[in-house]
Amino acid sequence: MRKTIRFLRNISFLLVVFYTQATWSQTTFVLLRHAEKQTENPRDKNPDLTAEGWARANDWLKVLQLPEVNAVYSTPFLRTKNTAQPWARVYRLDVQEYNPTAKSPLDWITLSDKPQTFVIVGHSNTIPKLANSFIGSDFYADYPDAEYGSVIVVFGQPGSWQHFKINTEPFKKTTDEKMVN
Repeated sequence: MRKTIRFLRNISFLLVVFYTQATWSQTTFVLLRHAEKQTENPRDKNPDLTAEGWARANDWLKVLQLPEVNAVYSTPFLRTKNTAQPWARVYRLDVQEYNPTAKSPLDWITLSDKPQTFVIVGHSNTIPKLANSFIGSDFYADYPDAEYGSVIVVFGQPGSWQHFKINTEPFKKTTDEKMVN
């Protein structure tokens, strides 16, 4: 029974990934909350990632398998910059800082006529806000503190954006199990 559930979970996840890859032919925004941050010092306003956070930041490259990324954006915090860094390294880009309080992401992103893919890293409150600003509704709520595995994908054209949220936790667990076995 356990293997059947795991199999079905993996098939469901792969279908979402295949659907995601089919949409890369349009302008696409991959919105990531920063990975797990260090919490030992509650007075530290700019903590780095934990070892698990560094692993997650690198794992997202394997999970999403984007054929091309045109720009990588991050808020000016260490945890967001370090979550964005693997994307910048692999696609040979600089991590560009953005102000998460800007009225619209299109205030700091320039779209072109050809398809583009942007990776944007932010926080538990700013990533849902960015997604909502694209789609024009309050569809996404702030993430709970412990939610690090979700990815919001917005794709299409201005005025007709499509969107969905992927929970990458099942993939991470499956990958971890393969590494142990």
